Amino acid sequence: MIDPVTNALTPEAKFLLFALFMAILVLVAVIVLVAIIRGLPRRKFNKEYGIDLSRQIKVKHRKQALGGDGLFTLGWPVWASAKKDGTRDRRVKGNSIIWISSVLDIDGWHLEGKDPFVFYWVVNKLRAQGNRIRLCSEEADKRQWLLAEAASQAKSDSIDEIIARFESRPSEFEAYCADIFAALGWEAEVTPPVRDGGFDLRLRDTQGQTIIAECKCYAPANRVGRPVIQKLHGANAIEGADRMMVITTSTFSSDAVLYANQVDIELFDGDRLFELQEMAWGSYSDAKPVTEYDCRLTTAELKEYCPEDMFY
Repeated sequence: MIDPVTNALTPEAKFLLFALFMAILVLVAVIVLVAIIRGLPRRKFNKEYGIDLSRQIKVKHRKQALGGDGLFTLGWPVWASAKKDGTRDRRVKGNSIIWISSVLDIDGWHLEGKDPFVFYWVVNKLRAQGNRIRLCSEEADKRQWLLAEAASQAKSDSIDEIIARFESRPSEFEAYCADIFAALGWEAEVTPPVRDGGFDLRLRDTQGQTIIAECKCYAPANRVGRPVIQKLHGANAIEGADRMMVITTSTFSSDAVLYANQVDIELFDGDRLFELQEMAWGSYSDAKPVTEYDCRLTTAELKEYCPEDMFY
């Protein structure tokens, strides 16, 4: 490669070095060109949506534009070898994390990313700019939980309100219960406060069956006990109604429930009373509606979908 006389590179060596230099130059040019081509969709997406998209997110055009709201799924990291609780199986050497991609399809774009925290930030950034993106499955689960909580809270508030209205005026609570059954199409009559025969209501349902009912407006901590059930059963020995009911804003003791089952007395606790009220008059709850914003996941909630020891 070196001329022993002139101590210089031979023409062949110079050519090889030049060829090597040109090959490296072409390779670098190809790498830069590929990077530019790959970066074009990202730059176009960033310009279209006004967002500086993380390079962790892969972007490409969809073959067919998605009509309507955007759709996305979150992928969660898992240990390659995991125990039943999802944490790392330390008996396996070299255990690694498998990153499952999150995916977003919006308009004519398809996005993928392995970090669910970064990806979810992008989704909410797009939402904040007015882009419609449907709830993912985890957000839909949170929505169902929030709706159940709201319904439970509304029910609790309504029962508390009923108790507050009638706890000092039990005769008005009896009339309130009669009004519920009347709204359901039953015949309903409140018995006289003096010599009521051991029950508060005489009812006749839409099938013509006669019913006697005892009404108790109790605080939630004060459960209806067995003596109330026994008293109503004894009263029906004289009245001879087809059915018997005990209605309360509270609940029933286990002894009361057991005895009621034995003598075929229907029990209506606060929850069932609330349901009857809604059947009769509809819901009057002013509970705050669950919005899409309420369904968004916090960082703590996102972490719950990952193996706990992954953050150590």
